[in-house]
Amino acid sequence: MKIGFHDPRTDSVPGGWTEFSRAARLHPVWDYDVMGLDAWTARNPPMLATVTDGAGIVAAFSVLVCRPRLRYRFAPTPGHRLLRPFWAEVCQPWLSGYPGLAFAPQVEGAERRPLIREFERALRSRLGPGLLGVLYRALSHDFAEDLQGPGRLVKAVDSVAVLENRFASEDEWIASLPKSRRSGLRRQRRRLAADPGVVVEGGAGRADVHTLTYTGADGRLLAVNTLLDHPDSPAKQHWGTLPADEGGRRGLLFDSYIHAMRYVTRRGVKELTAGRGLPELKATLGFRARPVYAAAVPRPVLGW
Repeated sequence: MKIGFHDPRTDSVPGGWTEFSRAARLHPVWDYDVMGLDAWTARNPPMLATVTDGAGIVAAFSVLVCRPRLRYRFAPTPGHRLLRPFWAEVCQPWLSGYPGLAFAPQVEGAERRPLIREFERALRSRLGPGLLGVLYRALSHDFAEDLQGPGRLVKAVDSVAVLENRFASEDEWIASLPKSRRSGLRRQRRRLAADPGVVVEGGAGRADVHTLTYTGADGRLLAVNTLLDHPDSPAKQHWGTLPADEGGRRGLLFDSYIHAMRYVTRRGVKELTAGRGLPELKATLGFRARPVYAAAVPRPVLGW
C-alpha cells in the first residue's frame, strides 16, 4: 500500500485519478484541475491524498491544512513548512453535506477503517510535529462509524436535504406535495410562463455543471442557480437572487426547484441533494433530512 500527497497547484494529476474518479462516482468538485484553481486562491489550500495498491487508487482524501492565525490573505507558497501549531480538515468545502474522503467500489466496509488509519499515520508524518489533529467534516453514518475509537469524538452536527426521486415527471413530484405548496408551485410556473419580462434559460454551462438564469427584459440578471451533475445524486448548489426591492422577482427560488426536478425526473437519477440551509422550507418540497456527522481526532490517537 502506498500513500501519496499531491499539491494541485504544482503537482501533476496522480496516475489513475480519472479512472478512480469515474469508478467512485465523484462529484465535479473532485476534478484535479478544479481543486488546483481553488488552491491558488484559498487561505487553506486543498491537498489531495491518494492510497494505491497494485490495482490503482483505492481511496482518496481532500485535506485542508488550516492555520489558526491568518497573517496573509492567501495560503503560503507551495512547499512552505508551517512553524506554528495547526490542524487539518478532511472535507470538500465546495460541496455541502458530502465528505472529503472516497473509496473505490471494490473496497468493502471492513477495509475502510484500516485505510483511514494508514492515511492518518502518513499525514502525521507528512505535516510534522505542528499538526494538532484532524477534523473530518460532513460524514455519512457509515463513515462516522469508521472514525469511531478511543480518544476520538464523533457526533451528529447537521443534516443535508435529500429528495428521493421516485417520480416519472415534475408534475408527479408536485402532486405529491402538501396542497398549499403544490398550488403555489403551479401558480408560480404559470405566472413565469406568461411573463415576457423574465427570460429563463438553463443548460450545461460546462462539463458536469448546469446553470439556470433568470434575466429581465432589459438584460439584467435577476437570479442564478448551479446544479452539479452526477449519475446518482445531482446537487443543487449555489443560488443567488436580487431582492424584490432592488428589482428582483419573488418566487424564483421555488421555480428553480421545478427546473431541478424536471432535470432529475428526466434523467431518472436516484436523488437530488440541496445542501444544509433552509431545512423547513425544503421539507415542504419533499426533502428529508439526512444526518451529517463530524469526527475530531487529536494527534495522540491519529492512526490508532
